[in-house]
Amino acid sequence: MSRMTTDLFEIGEVAHHGPEDIFISVMSLFGAFFIMLTINVKLAVATFVLVPILTVLIVFFNKKMTKVNSQIFKTLGTFNAGVENAISGVRVVQAFANEEYERERFAGLNGAYRQAKLMFYRVMGLSFSFNYFLMRLITLFALLFGAYFTIQDQMTYGQFVSFILLTNVFIRPIEKINAVIESYPKGIAGFKRFLEIMDTKPDIVDKKDAKEAPVFRGDIHYQNVSFHYKTSRNVLTNIDLSIQAGETVAFVGPSGAGKTTICNLLPRFYEPTNGTITIDDHDIKDLTLASLREQIGVVQQDVFFVFRFCAREYCLRKIRCYG
Repeated sequence: MSRMTTDLFEIGEVAHHGPEDIFISVMSLFGAFFIMLTINVKLAVATFVLVPILTVLIVFFNKKMTKVNSQIFKTLGTFNAGVENAISGVRVVQAFANEEYERERFAGLNGAYRQAKLMFYRVMGLSFSFNYFLMRLITLFALLFGAYFTIQDQMTYGQFVSFILLTNVFIRPIEKINAVIESYPKGIAGFKRFLEIMDTKPDIVDKKDAKEAPVFRGDIHYQNVSFHYKTSRNVLTNIDLSIQAGETVAFVGPSGAGKTTICNLLPRFYEPTNGTITIDDHDIKDLTLASLREQIGVVQQDVFFVFRFCAREYCLRKIRCYG
């Protein structure tokens, strides 16, 4: 959830204020430099020499901070998930007297997040220090070279004072651009994590020639069905099962025996690794997912209500759909 909420906050701030601040700063920067050129070309060029070096340092630290921010968002997501699980399952934790384990687990998650934040502040501190030093060096260059040109009668005292004031105007846009760029790594790191979710392709999709499911009578057949999760042994092996329309069937067995997995294969939450499943002699792989799942009612172990209507409204909706 943090990828869809917290991670997007910074990119929203950058997208909102960034373009405006960058535009104003760039215009101010070149405007100040142009006026400095009209006063003394040599001094203006000597003052501008440090800007490329400053740009290289900003890009270098930007990459570092983007990497660190990605780690921060990752640890924050893990931290939030751990806290949510501990709070939502507090009764189970108490039932098994597992409070000490949860405290240690929370301390570990909190420590990982703290380390990521400390790394971020170290990189940000180095970035700020180098950038501040170089920006003040620009002022120092202007003072030294300006004093030299004044002594050599290549500038008047009034031009020298004007140039120093323009140097301060010249530095402010650089500081503003630097502030925007410092917020950019947070935004782009969160945005990349968001895109990872949005670009995730579903494992199960409709076949190109999939057709709409007819109104089912309800005869279900599993024929030589096997299934295993990724990198694990078979959960189901060569299952043959027939359930007639209107028949009530209960699966009983120990935890992990595959009871829920058998049920999840029918609406194609998973695909069997071998075998076929049919409803009224229609292979479920030949049907569109939407038309198949519309005719299957599922009550999961974890109750979650997507729709905001009562049971009567839900039944009426089904009646309208299927007569």
